[in-house]
Amino acid sequence: MTVWSDRLAAHYGLRLPLDLVAWIDLGIWEQPGGAEFNEPQPPDHLIEPNGAIWGGFMLPDTLPVIGNAYGDWLCLRVAADGGIREVVYWCHGGGDWIPYGRTLAEALLYDAASRVLFARKPEFTDPEPPPEDVFRWAAWAATQLPAPQRARMLPFWKAKSTSAAKVLDMFADAGIAAEAVRRDRALAALGSRFRRESNPRVASQLGVAWEPDFMAWQFDAALIPQAACAKLESHFGEPFATLTAQNWDAAEREVLAISRPDLGWAHEIAGWAAERRGDTVAALQRYAACLHAPVFSDQAVSFRTQWFPPKYGKFAAFRLHQLQAQWTSHIANDPYLALFAA
Repeated sequence: MTVWSDRLAAHYGLRLPLDLVAWIDLGIWEQPGGAEFNEPQPPDHLIEPNGAIWGGFMLPDTLPVIGNAYGDWLCLRVAADGGIREVVYWCHGGGDWIPYGRTLAEALLYDAASRVLFARKPEFTDPEPPPEDVFRWAAWAATQLPAPQRARMLPFWKAKSTSAAKVLDMFADAGIAAEAVRRDRALAALGSRFRRESNPRVASQLGVAWEPDFMAWQFDAALIPQAACAKLESHFGEPFATLTAQNWDAAEREVLAISRPDLGWAHEIAGWAAERRGDTVAALQRYAACLHAPVFSDQAVSFRTQWFPPKYGKFAAFRLHQLQAQWTSHIANDPYLALFAA
């Protein structure tokens, strides 16, 4: 009898956690289930990925395990000692990635929550309750959590009326998918009707360039010139203050709670939050910390930071150059910064 988890571990020199062993050897992957990610790799395809690995585009320490219908993957991320350090969502449309949890179980739970609550993809906007298959893997995943986490996780997949904020609180209290939850909370703090309903057609109707101007306005409504406020009120039929309301203080608290140097979006949002209130010292430190984070971790589309000139490569590098008069000697002598906009 083939024990596929043993073969996988031997093939890559891995130390597989118990939830991943159960996922493979108990045939959980064969059962209908999953939310956005519901197309699992069979064990033999994990050993011979058959084109699923995008060399040079995926993180070099990742192995795709569950896909969706449009080319994205949940990927195991392998640690230096052969353990599984986390699971990341990898997007084929630009190579962007975000941590989805420390384990496959955490990632499946978060995926089920996002399927019900956030409807990130067009096919997930059906107002009807999702089929129970969506929750089958999540229900199994809950059994794989350590006892303290399991005790904190109510059966959220049964509570279809629960608000997104309450579910995010539940995940945060249990310490599940911490970075993804912080990201969602920050996005919620910066979200507005103006951001949700803006598109190039709206910008064209108002006679404003979509990039960089309209994109910058979505990023931070404080950048909208006074002359445009009345036009926006007229177009959307809502007072400007409520149409564009954002909570940058709340967003800053969320991103500062993340202590990872490799997540560019956290440093960039923290940097702008400091810059917009005049704390240039903190802004410079935060932007400088972002330079070495991979550009694919910036979440530029979600956070609307792609309004900078392309020559700078990263939003943080653009802001640093805009603040050049306040550079410290440490920043001024950073050879890596010189690579941007050289």
